[in-house]
Amino acid sequence: FGYPFLVDGNTLIPRPETEELVDWILKDNPVYKFILDIGCGSGCISISLALNSTLKVTSLDVSELALIQAKENANKFNTPIC
Repeated sequence: FGYPFLVDGNTLIPRPETEELVDWILKDNPVYKFILDIGCGSGCISISLALNSTLKVTSLDVSELALIQAKENANKFNTPIC
C-alpha cells in the first residue's frame, strides 16, 4: 500500500503477499467492523487496514520488541490501533 514501515530484526519485512491480503480484506469485508491481528510484528497489516477503512483494529504479538515496533509505526502514521 506504499507505506514506508519501520522494520528491524524483531519483525519481518512485509512481502507482496501481505499487501494482497490487506487488499483482499478491504474488498471482501462487507460486514465486519473489528479486526484482530494476531502476531502483528511491525503492524503493517493492522495499520494499512486502519488507514484504508473504518475498521477498528486490535494488534497482538508475544514479542514485546515487535509491539514496540508496531507502536512506533502506528505513531508514525497517526493510526488508532491498540
